[in-house]
Amino acid sequence: MSKLSNPSPTESPLLFEVDPEPLPEILTALGGVPLVVQAFRSLGLPALVKKHVRIKERQRGYDEATLVESFVILNAVGGECLDDFVRLREDAGLSEMVGHPMPSPSVARKFLYEFHEEAKIEDAKRQRKAEQIAYIPEQPKRCRDWGWSIADWCGSWGGAVRISESPPWIRMRPSSRAGSRKPCEPTRESGGISQ
Repeated sequence: MSKLSNPSPTESPLLFEVDPEPLPEILTALGGVPLVVQAFRSLGLPALVKKHVRIKERQRGYDEATLVESFVILNAVGGECLDDFVRLREDAGLSEMVGHPMPSPSVARKFLYEFHEEAKIEDAKRQRKAEQIAYIPEQPKRCRDWGWSIADWCGSWGGAVRISESPPWIRMRPSSRAGSRKPCEPTRESGGISQ
């Protein structure tokens, strides 16, 4: 008696057809980005950036909160350098989902350079000892402003934050409420992060 063999799935045609007409929809491989953007916006970070980070002198172009959000997106998708903004700018679906186009690498670079103070770097170089190679410049005012934005956000979650004039610039103080801990605060018992 002969045994009947089942046909292999590789012998069957695929269950879709290729349509030569392009779809009118915009597609993206970065479909998870809106979740990151929603978290950024839901936590009130754009308002804090607007309150504490003032770099722009004109109303045209990207505002500070949009630029910061763009850097969050770049980080979330694994961007490693400013040139990775080129790939994000080419993704029309991403721009449509988040409601704004991504900045060019040159716009992003210009934004970051606004936090840079050459005089503070030169001062730090002059103050280092002869045997020292590395140096840490004093924190520029605009970075302190950015720190206040983060401090406001942390404070809104019940933590007490102090902005320092020297590294580390942001330090968390224990909460004044007895027995309370902030989310993700290291504990001695676990040696790790609490939930």
